[in-house]
Amino acid sequence: MPRHASRPAMLTLAGLAALVVLSGAGPARAAVPAVSAAPVLAGDATAALAQARDREAQTAAAVDSLRTALRPGRLFDPMPEVDRLYGLETLRADYADLQRRAAGYRATLGDQHPTLLAADQILADLRGELLAATRKALASAERDAAGARAAVAGAEREAAAARQTRASADVTGAIPPAPPL
Repeated sequence: MPRHASRPAMLTLAGLAALVVLSGAGPARAAVPAVSAAPVLAGDATAALAQARDREAQTAAAVDSLRTALRPGRLFDPMPEVDRLYGLETLRADYADLQRRAAGYRATLGDQHPTLLAADQILADLRGELLAATRKALASAERDAAGARAAVAGAEREAAAARQTRASADVTGAIPPAPPL
């Protein structure tokens, strides 16, 4: 087995979004890849720790962005990476498109025209859907962030164990047995 096959794949937030789109997943929570379970070598443990910290930073940023979106007046601010990852981009695009059309209706048809009133009702419905979807995405992102924090803690333990194993090998001159899988 090649050496690189035991390392977890590095995915960026954009790569994850592409994976979600290609898999056909909709607005449901996207799976975030987990960090490898038990790296044996100190270099592998360090790489796994770096990857876990990167994932932790990405999930924390997503949580912050979604919390910001739930503040008054911020629900419709675009967040391209987070929107793609959590399936909010279509709702935001639909809302923005209908808002532009409603402004045109208001200018040409008047405030009481049935077409404008229907557009306003659809806008209200889309606002409710976007708010609910953003709350759901925040809950999902918070779960992802908790998993990422746990992965960092596990990777830190693995890195410490690998350093300790390497240090004991340096002192005794013997190669210690590999940890159980």
